[in-house]
Amino acid sequence: MKKCPACAEEIQDEAIKCKHCGSDLREGAKTNVSSNKSVVSKNLGLIVALILIVTSFLVWFLVGTGQVNLAKARANLSEVNLILRTISTASESYSVANQGNYPIDIAALIPSYLNQNYCNSTVDGYTLTCSFTNTNYTITATPTQGGQSLSISTGGVLR
Repeated sequence: MKKCPACAEEIQDEAIKCKHCGSDLREGAKTNVSSNKSVVSKNLGLIVALILIVTSFLVWFLVGTGQVNLAKARANLSEVNLILRTISTASESYSVANQGNYPIDIAALIPSYLNQNYCNSTVDGYTLTCSFTNTNYTITATPTQGGQSLSISTGGVLR
């Protein structure tokens, strides 16, 4: 038995290649330690590159998804804001046509002032509730999944 000059493991006297490190044991052959190190370095480099690519993709995906959701939430809020203003304008127009009296319910606004009944319905993630008397009104939009409520009241005051 002899020792491998590259890794110092015991090998057979007749061996021409180390079974432990793969070094060429023939006379005049260089030991394979440096090539083993370069293989490890290349593999390590590939692993690091792969980790960076996967991490970059995950960050891009999570940030991108958040931006899409934020844009959608803003669009929904704009749509609900428009609906609140539409109901308010219809109520104010009704009041002008009826000697200053506001409608006592949303049905009085359909179809002359509104195309549909938005009250007690959910629109773009907001539940709309309406309160009417002949002297005032309040329409409230409450988000179904948390967030700030909006309301509009007599005179078109949006809060």
